[in-house]
Amino acid sequence: MKTLPRFARSAAHRCRRWLSLPLAILLAPVLPLDATAQSADIDFAAIMDELWIETPDEDAITGVWWIPTEYWQPELLGMSAEETKEFRTVFDAYTVLVVIDGEIGLFGGTTFVPPSQLIGMVSLRDEEGGRYEPLAEEDIDGNALIFLSGLKPIFEGMLGPMGENMAVVMFPAESPGGRRIADPLAEGRFSVQVGERAFEWQTPLGSFLPPRFCPVDGKRLNGGWKYCPWHGE
Repeated sequence: MKTLPRFARSAAHRCRRWLSLPLAILLAPVLPLDATAQSADIDFAAIMDELWIETPDEDAITGVWWIPTEYWQPELLGMSAEETKEFRTVFDAYTVLVVIDGEIGLFGGTTFVPPSQLIGMVSLRDEEGGRYEPLAEEDIDGNALIFLSGLKPIFEGMLGPMGENMAVVMFPAESPGGRRIADPLAEGRFSVQVGERAFEWQTPLGSFLPPRFCPVDGKRLNGGWKYCPWHGE
């Protein structure tokens, strides 16, 4: 792996910082004011820490953002609980990913893989080893396509070339046996392959669960933990 100059590493860090922003911030210009205010009650930073995985390579910006339907909260969408439930039904049939892949040059410039090519580099693998290819556009609900296409100009406006090269990749939500492939609330695992790089999630995700507390000292712990890492209880 080549070593990047300091200013190039700084550019890469700025790119990664942009990618870590929660969608609530990216959508702030188009969300109702009360929605963006209420979203402060949700720890989107913790959620994004678990949904976004990137390669540790300093000369590449390759990452996957998993967006489960549970991500869409009423506070984020500016909708009532009932409206949010109806909104989620549009995406219940899919595993939704946002993927970016770019190589950082010696002087800090980034060459991104265009979305049309990137989608063909992505595959999904469930806990049993079943492999899935991205769904064709004609196999995706029209309402889902309309909403996701509306995100594209927001990404482009906020992130420039990086946003232009983000690919939204859709997979089925369930395996042939009817089990949900990627469930943030249930025990399991799944992985995403982007070219030669693999990204894996283990669930449940603590940020989607109520916190747990150590039975010894009452310390607040990750909702996905079964044992206190300090006391083993």
